[in-house]
Amino acid sequence: MLKLIEIDASTLYNSIVQAVEVQIGEPLYPGDERRIFIEALVQIIVSMANQCNVAANGKTLQYAVGDMLDALGYRMGVERLPATPASAPFKFTLDEALADDLTIPAGTLITNDGDIYFATDADLTITAGSTNGTVNATCTEAGSDGNGFGANAIAQLVDLIEGVATAANTATTAGGADAEPDDEYRERIRLSNSTFSTAGPTKAYQYYAKSADSSIIDVVVDSPDACEVDIYVLTDSGIPSQTILDKVEAICGADDVRPLTDQVTAKAPTAVSYDITMKYYTTAEDEADCVATIEGAGGAVDQFKKWQSGAMGRNINPDKLLAMCLSPSEGTGCLRMDITYPAAATVGAKQVAQCGTVTITHEVVEE
Repeated sequence: MLKLIEIDASTLYNSIVQAVEVQIGEPLYPGDERRIFIEALVQIIVSMANQCNVAANGKTLQYAVGDMLDALGYRMGVERLPATPASAPFKFTLDEALADDLTIPAGTLITNDGDIYFATDADLTITAGSTNGTVNATCTEAGSDGNGFGANAIAQLVDLIEGVATAANTATTAGGADAEPDDEYRERIRLSNSTFSTAGPTKAYQYYAKSADSSIIDVVVDSPDACEVDIYVLTDSGIPSQTILDKVEAICGADDVRPLTDQVTAKAPTAVSYDITMKYYTTAEDEADCVATIEGAGGAVDQFKKWQSGAMGRNINPDKLLAMCLSPSEGTGCLRMDITYPAAATVGAKQVAQCGTVTITHEVVEE
């Protein structure tokens, strides 16, 4: 962080004490009420200086966060991408075939446990003689929390409809994304300067591609031939869906974005699979904490997998796994470890490393 006001509490305190002593013509000994008052005064001055530094840094793109970053983006004409809800097709099944059509109204709610709710996007009419029908439904709360529910996981019908026996998602819920994080938003604001060019520079295409969906975390632009532009995108969940690719192609191929002669195609990166086979050593005292911080949800192995697949062209690096396991961000690291896989490997600029099988063992030893 930039320090526009340099201040040292100890130096400031001593200088004020000396100045007061000169003015009153007598020393201020420890415990003197005037000296205690100066101590409190210095704390206030230092706090105000720090607040000034924070406020000043908030006006710079590098350090701004939250609303201050939104204000900088607004000045550049770049708005933060909002959260988007997850969706999936839902199948409604009747108790039995009916003699008349049955219409299930738009907005019909289905839940898993009363925490996540999905509402149908449109009316669903199950024709006479049929026993089921399918309609798309969208999560009522925007964000990534609605993602990842497998088929039939959302199957409790909230709005009971006479004649309807069951309702459940037929595919894994997907497409939800949280509001654009500060770091990604900051990078788009930085890239937005490139959009002022009319020549179709790489960073301009990166900016527009990242603006297509807040789940996009990395973009690689390639021109395999004259007037051909291939845009490879990576999302926070890995290989992008066709829906994401269509969004990227639509925004980057718009007439007011691409140069007239450019033919823009959005593509998914090629996955390079790697496995993790490792053994680590810990003491009996630290075993429980060590297992949690290395193998547990969000532990060192999960962090490595997320880091390794967090950008295209990121080489497979077992040393990074070693470092994360020996010194995890929280909890207890292991004493030492043996990594059989992955081996170091090069990943191409239009490829992304993705983890396959994970085999982890550990052994309790004396320190």
